[in-house]
Order: sequence, then C-alpha cells, then structure tokens
Amino acid sequence: VFDNTFLFNVREARKYGVPVGAYHFFRPSVSGEEQLKFFLENVDMKTQDLIPMLDIEIRGKASLPVFHKQIRAWLEGFEKIYHYKPIIYASVNFYNKYLAGYFDDYKYMVAKYSEEIPTPDGPIKMVMWQYTANGRVDGIRGAVDQSRFCDGFDLKDILIKK
Repeated sequence: VFDNTFLFNVREARKYGVPVGAYHFFRPSVSGEEQLKFFLENVDMKTQDLIPMLDIEIRGKASLPVFHKQIRAWLEGFEKIYHYKPIIYASVNFYNKYLAGYFDDYKYMVAKYSEEIPTPDGPIKMVMWQYTANGRVDGIRGAVDQSRFCDGFDLKDILIKK
C-alpha cells in the first residue's frame, strides 16, 4: 500500500530544507522481489537524501529460512541496483528473536520505547534508536516518533552519497 501523503511530505520537507528518505514496510506474505519492485516503482531515488530503510516488524507464517530469504531478496536486489546497503528498522525484541546473526552487516535503526539505550543480541551497527512514539514537535499536531543517533553515528552516516 502506497502512502498517499508521501509525495506531499517529500515536497514540503524539501521546501524547509529537511532531508528526506523513504522506507518500505516489509510484508512476509509477499515475495521480496515483488516488494522491491513496488518500492522502486513508487520511490524516485533521485529525490531522496537519506538511505532507505526496510522496516521489518511482522514475522508471518513462513519458516524462518524462507522469511530470511525474502528479506535478503529485497536487500540484495536494492544493493545490486544502487550499490549501497539499505538500513534495517526493527524493534530490539524483534531483532533479537528473528534477525540476530542473519543481517548483522547492515546498519540498523532499533526501536525500544524506554529511557535506556537498547542492547541488541548481536554486533550490529546501531545508527539510530527510536525511543518514543509519543514525542511532540512544534508545528505538528499529534504524537510523533522520535529517535536519536547512537554509537558515534550522525546524519552524514545515513545520507546517500551523491
């Protein structure tokens, strides 16, 4: 499902000098190749500033090896086209349970809504930590996700090198 506010949000962010990036919500019931095709048809990477994220939050009913194969198809397909690795987004619990040891050569944005920095069960490069879904930002109505860089990473580490 395509977010019908995506293009508007990209345009408005650019108007105010905010770097933009897209993410794809991974659906384990659809092949990784089909999902990558959908992403590529809907996101013009020339308009993006930030490395895209593959948001993995749902395990599905397939075996763990099939689940990993579908994720790898999306990741490697993207890398083959753009020659850099996307970032993986997952909660710390989801990472520990389903991803630890399988995709540890990728950068991660890890979600854990708490005041304590998450400690994943693997040697991952944790670029960002999403610490709340209830943040407040002037000019935005309602709650917003808030994140911070960690492990010595900063904005330059998630910018697409052009």
